Amino acid sequence: MKKAIALEEVKNIAKLARLHLSKKEQESIAGELGEILEYVDRLRTVSTKDVAQYVSAASTIAELRPDQPDRFLKTNHLLPTEYFKDTLLVTKAIFKENSTDD
Repeated sequence: MKKAIALEEVKNIAKLARLHLSKKEQESIAGELGEILEYVDRLRTVSTKDVAQYVSAASTIAELRPDQPDRFLKTNHLLPTEYFKDTLLVTKAIFKENSTDD
């Protein structure tokens, strides 16, 4: 049974991804997403009870460097200062409060 994805859901996903899709593209993607979700549902039905657990040859514990929180406090070598407010990087807003834009 093919999963149905509402066009409104496709519009919301496209908006989050900053994609501008035509009505035809929205309908096509709704079908593709429905097929993907149907496939995931089929995968969930597969029994893995008798499948051996995967063990990697690589170390299971990654060697991590020590945290260095002061590493980028001096931002002038990263980007021009107008991109920063205090030590925070300022980016373009994605969401608007009480937005009803489509």
